Amino acid sequence: MSDLLAVEWEHGHVAGVLAQVTSGRIRVTRTFVIPRPNSSASGSASGMLLLDWLKPEIVKLGIPAGPVLVALPRDEAIVRRLELPEVTDEEIPVLVRFQAGAKSSVGLDELSLDFIPLPKREGAVGREVLLATIPRQTIDEVNTVCGSASLTPKSIGLTAVAVAQFVARAEAASEPTTGGVSLVVARHGNRIEVSVLRFGHLLFSHSNRLSDSATGQEAQAITAEVSRALVALRGAGADVKDLKIERIWTLVSAAEQELLSESLNRRLSCEVRPLDLLSTVEVDSGALAPSADAALFAGPIGMLLAQYAPRVPSIDFLAPRQPPVKRDDRKRRLVLAGGGALAIAVVLGVLQWQRLGRLDEEIENLNTKENTLNEKLAAFKSTVDSATIVAQWEADSVDWLGELAELTTRMPGTDKMYLQKIECLPKSGSTSPTVHVVGYARSRDEILALNSRFTADDHFKGAPVKEKGAAPKEIEYYTMQFEKDLRLIPPASKKDKASASSEKKAAAAPAEKTDSPTPPAGTKKSSEEKAAS
Repeated sequence: MSDLLAVEWEHGHVAGVLAQVTSGRIRVTRTFVIPRPNSSASGSASGMLLLDWLKPEIVKLGIPAGPVLVALPRDEAIVRRLELPEVTDEEIPVLVRFQAGAKSSVGLDELSLDFIPLPKREGAVGREVLLATIPRQTIDEVNTVCGSASLTPKSIGLTAVAVAQFVARAEAASEPTTGGVSLVVARHGNRIEVSVLRFGHLLFSHSNRLSDSATGQEAQAITAEVSRALVALRGAGADVKDLKIERIWTLVSAAEQELLSESLNRRLSCEVRPLDLLSTVEVDSGALAPSADAALFAGPIGMLLAQYAPRVPSIDFLAPRQPPVKRDDRKRRLVLAGGGALAIAVVLGVLQWQRLGRLDEEIENLNTKENTLNEKLAAFKSTVDSATIVAQWEADSVDWLGELAELTTRMPGTDKMYLQKIECLPKSGSTSPTVHVVGYARSRDEILALNSRFTADDHFKGAPVKEKGAAPKEIEYYTMQFEKDLRLIPPASKKDKASASSEKKAAAAPAEKTDSPTPPAGTKKSSEEKAAS
């Protein structure tokens, strides 16, 4: 039974435990805190010494060389929740890397990442994972410094994820089943980590550090940090906006426990319980000083539990979750081939059966998708029908501004006549769009001449001019009043245009008689009126 080292790689120190691990049993034999040198104050001349700062301390403590488990503070990582489509577990790692690359401003080759698959929620569409990324430079630093001290990192995780191992054990011991939403408030030195767990899995994590001005008011400062974390949680997604915290677990010193519990209970109105991390492992007498803060060693002990007695999934940046490696069946096929034709037939039959099973499953999935799409199409049928009606209305509509411009072009000048009223009447049933005009003319001849101006092509089809008699006396210079309807002819197809062209040639000789008003009985037509009619 060999000793195993686990440490937390804090900014200002390294807190570690030395433990003996057997099957289902972890016994802590020693704890220690090693201060880290301030790299900003070391200068470039001693830059190489920064790589060797851990080695003399390890030798001084008498810790043997070997593997080491490393927990990083929460603020070293970027943690976000990702929503994925409904895929198999084997496809999740590929989609996670794809989304991580799309959401990150840093290339994936400069990051180390791992994720935790979250349990499926009732009514949720797709899959959810909790993604954690850290700069690859941090991993390189840990590997280099540990290597200089003859230590080999076996796993690198996050303290916030490691603390979830304590919560899972505490909830299993106090309740029949783990469930609901829990809030975890942990203080590691001056670092505060606030985490939210749902169904025992880490859902959200927030970290900040207490300022020196908070001395003596740590409980109020921690409560304020919890409030900020909950505000950030509300903005993380619609499904967590209305989460109700059912219980609070605290990992603080005994001196802070009472004040913090009272403050959190008043703030969130739920039960507050302390986490006893030392109850999850065996601790030798003298391994932990009576005045030492056990919360400093939550990360290392949690890493030991995650490695050798896990209750919930954990993060490991050295061995992230990967798609399963496909088996190479070539050697097995060669061995079966040497066994004879009967063995080959059996193997081929099994493979064919598996293939048919997969095809049946794919067909079932495709049928389900087809039914879903058909339901969506049926749901949107009314929208499509409305769009078709609107499109037909647009096709039948008339560019009245263009028609008025055409009307202006064809009308004679105001020295001969002017229009008093113009009405644009849209299409109604089988009736074509019509422009109805009312105006005054200098003479009857000018009124009759309107017919030829609007029958020169297939654009207008004019009704006979309606003479309304003499103009009112107050209308100066203009003696006659008239009305006329101009029906707009829609564009014809090629076949319609050909037949219309032949009809036009047959009717081109005399002018349109129907457009000429019938003169009163006993009056003579002038030669100009006859020509116009």
